[in-house]
Amino acid sequence: MSGDRRQKAENGGQDSERRKKPYGNPFFSFLSPLTFSLYSLTTRQRIGIATILVFGLAGISYGLAWAGIGSDLPRGGSLRIALALFFLWLAWPDLEQFPRWIFTTIPLVLILVAFWPKLLFVIVPLVFLLLFLQPKKAKPPRRRKK
Repeated sequence: MSGDRRQKAENGGQDSERRKKPYGNPFFSFLSPLTFSLYSLTTRQRIGIATILVFGLAGISYGLAWAGIGSDLPRGGSLRIALALFFLWLAWPDLEQFPRWIFTTIPLVLILVAFWPKLLFVIVPLVFLLLFLQPKKAKPPRRRKK
């Protein structure tokens, strides 16, 4: 591998020139401290930003309805969605501890029970058995103090 290719591979497939300049035009380089990527935020931070935006939308709709300009439809819906996002944001640390399969199992169980309600007495206990009888995560060994 030549030196140029090796350096490109070490830089994540980008040329070193391109990596130094976030923008192709140096005129826009003053914007680099102001920009950020939503991908660098945690999921809880993204939910918080979405909550603030939807609460803002609800506030605008309430203000327009108070002035007699808007309708009640966006006002009520955006407030309910904002409250649901807020409670999701509050509960997020606890939700991260659930096993991932539970988030796909719950909608499937709801669909099955909607079509066949008698399955409720079979499926729900099975889900709880799977949830409580799974093996515990191994804890890292504790270091002894000297």
